[in-house]
Amino acid sequence: MRLKLVFTLAVFTFLSCQKQKESTTPLLNFIPQNASVIIKINNLTKLKSELKNNNFLKHLASTTNYDHILGRIKALENIQSDTSGIFAFTEIDSLKSEFVYISEKPLSFVNPDEEKSPAIESVTFEGRSYNRYEIGQSTFFSIELNRQIILGSSLKLIDAVIGNRNNSEIDPVLNSLIETSNIDKSASIYLNLDQSNWMDDYVLKKDSTIQFSGFADWVTFDIEPSQDFLQLNGISVANDLTKNFLSLFKNTRPSPGDLSLKMPGKTDAFISFSFDNYDVFAQNQKDYLEAAFKRDSVFNTVEEIGIVFIENQKAVILSTYGAENITRFLENKSSNNAIYMGRETFELTNNKFLYDYFNPLLKDFKANYYTISDNTFIFSE
Repeated sequence: MRLKLVFTLAVFTFLSCQKQKESTTPLLNFIPQNASVIIKINNLTKLKSELKNNNFLKHLASTTNYDHILGRIKALENIQSDTSGIFAFTEIDSLKSEFVYISEKPLSFVNPDEEKSPAIESVTFEGRSYNRYEIGQSTFFSIELNRQIILGSSLKLIDAVIGNRNNSEIDPVLNSLIETSNIDKSASIYLNLDQSNWMDDYVLKKDSTIQFSGFADWVTFDIEPSQDFLQLNGISVANDLTKNFLSLFKNTRPSPGDLSLKMPGKTDAFISFSFDNYDVFAQNQKDYLEAAFKRDSVFNTVEEIGIVFIENQKAVILSTYGAENITRFLENKSSNNAIYMGRETFELTNNKFLYDYFNPLLKDFKANYYTISDNTFIFSE
C-alpha cells in the first residue's frame, strides 16, 4: 500500500490588515458593467519587469492557456506609464474577449521593435476622434479625455464606457475589494465569477477538485511574482442570499490550522478547508445540498480538512482537537492492519463515508486505508 501526503500553495488565504486607501477613484467609473476580469495596476513598470523575468511563466509560454491568460494583456508591452491604471475584460465568447485600459495621464507608447515606429492613424466613431495603433502584433485604439487616457481593442466598447461613465454604478463589493487590496503589490486581479468561467476554463484542470464557478461572487488576488514562481494571495466574497460553495463556511471562522507545515517536500499541491465549529458547517452543508439528513457527532471535533496531491495520487487529512469518537468509528469499519514505514495502517471496508460527511469538500475520493498521528487522521486510496 502506498500512503502519500502533501503540501502546496494554499488556495485561498485571508489578507492581513492593509493600509487605508481612497474609497473611490474616477477610474472605476469607466469599468464596463459586464467586465469579468479586472486588473488594477499600481506600478506598470514593475509589473512588466516581474512578468518578463518570471521563469515559471516562461515555461508556460508555449501553452494555449498561457495565450488565453497573458495574451490578453499583451498590449501592456506597448505602454509606458508611471501612473496607476485599470485593465478590464468583457467576454465575447469562450475564445474571444475585448479589453479596455484606463489610466491617468501621462501615458506613452513604445514599439518592442525599436527599429520601427508605431503606426498611427486617426479614426472617427460615433462622433469621437480616436487614434488607431499598430505596434508589433497588437492593434488597439486610444482616446484622451480631460484627465484620463482610454485604450481598447474595440471602438464600440470604448465608446460604451465613455457614454456610461456618469451613469454607471460602481459595484460596492468590487469597490470594497479594491480598497482591501495591497497597493504595495504591482497589481491585483478581480474576478467576477457571475460573469465568467475564465478560471475554470484556462487556469484549472478540467477534472480539478476545485471549481471556481459557483464558488463565490467575487475573487481577488494580489500578484506576487518571484523569479521562479507566481504567488497569488487573496480573498473571496459571497452574497449571503446566493447559494455558492463559500456559503458552506458562513458564520464560521478559519481555525489556526497547521497542516501545510507538515506536508512532505515532494508535495505537488495542497488544499485546506478549516472552520471553528463543525456543527455550523454541518448545517450549512445541509442547506447547500438541500438534503434532509441528520448529522451525528462523529466528526464534530474536525477543525481542518487537507487534500494532498503527490504525483498522480491523493490523500485526505483530518486535523481534530479530539480523536476518540473518530477512532472508535473507524475501528468498526476496519479489517486488516499492517506496518508501513514504521506506522500502523488500517484497511477500510467502507470507503465512501468521507464523501458522505464532507461532500462537496471531498469528491471522487475513496478512503481505502488510514493511519493516525496524534489527533490527525490520514486517509489514502
